[in-house]
Amino acid sequence: MPRTTSALAVLLATAVLLVAAGDGAANRISSSNEQFRIVYSPLRFRARGGTEISCNATLEGTLINGGVLNKIFGGQYGFIIRADRSSCAIRFLTETLSWPIILTGFVGMLPNIAGINTRIEIFRFAWTGFFSDCLYESTSTSRQPLNWFLNAAGLLTSVEMSPAWIPSKTLGCEEIEVRGTGTATIRGGATQLTMTLI
Repeated sequence: MPRTTSALAVLLATAVLLVAAGDGAANRISSSNEQFRIVYSPLRFRARGGTEISCNATLEGTLINGGVLNKIFGGQYGFIIRADRSSCAIRFLTETLSWPIILTGFVGMLPNIAGINTRIEIFRFAWTGFFSDCLYESTSTSRQPLNWFLNAAGLLTSVEMSPAWIPSKTLGCEEIEVRGTGTATIRGGATQLTMTLI
């Protein structure tokens, strides 16, 4: 075999090993705390016809396995265990809690990610009207995205409910788009969370 061909083969083999090692070295997500609180000021709810309601809202939850999770897309990431809002026409259906959080992807290039993409598997709320409530529930084709954004040090800077249309279970009620960007801290405190791949 010519020397140049042999050298090229060695370089290719080394590259494959480095890629494999890099991917294998970052197969879990570690959080500085398993308990979290997300505050939205505000969270916006907009009907297809254009009517919009803005509410200050708080979501609280917990990450599974002590905050150290396997990097498996479609796997369980955590739960929303409390949902509350300021006085407005939106009411979270808290009797249906807890709501599972599912891992769906990453923002940026591994292993230096800029965010973690998840979805709220079950998301239920009501819009109170003049005569009746419109009930809403996410479905298999309309899950509510919940995206966690990090700075270069892994500090959680914001958690975004990306726009998603949630259908109504009540006849005659329009779909609702939910969106908002919130700040996250450890539940019961003011310390920001950090999230890294390990």
